[in-house]
Amino acid sequence: MIDCWKTADAYRRNYGEPGIENGGFAALCRAACEEISPLVKEGADASDIRLLNLAAACVLCVLAGREAAEEGSTVSFKAGDVAVGTDSSAFIKRAQEEKKRRFEAALPLLTDSGFCFMQVKI
Repeated sequence: MIDCWKTADAYRRNYGEPGIENGGFAALCRAACEEISPLVKEGADASDIRLLNLAAACVLCVLAGREAAEEGSTVSFKAGDVAVGTDSSAFIKRAQEEKKRRFEAALPLLTDSGFCFMQVKI
């Protein structure tokens, strides 16, 4: 199984401090490791940096979703002629792109549980 403490270290190394209390962060890391571990090929090194980065990116996606839910979708402020706005959907999109990139990097270490049709007879 992927080590949740090494995942937490990978998260901090890649994305900085998580911004939630330590117990909640550890629980998210553990959940990400439990989700990914069954997909790891037999004989693959569970402490491979590609797997740790993938688990950390999964945690990033969850935290991005939580942040968006807490802040609302769009926040705008206006003072005279100056307007400032933030849109949390951009943060979620970047987190999802990061997860996809990390998933693609870890593909050689993951099992392929998909299937495809080779021929269809009519």
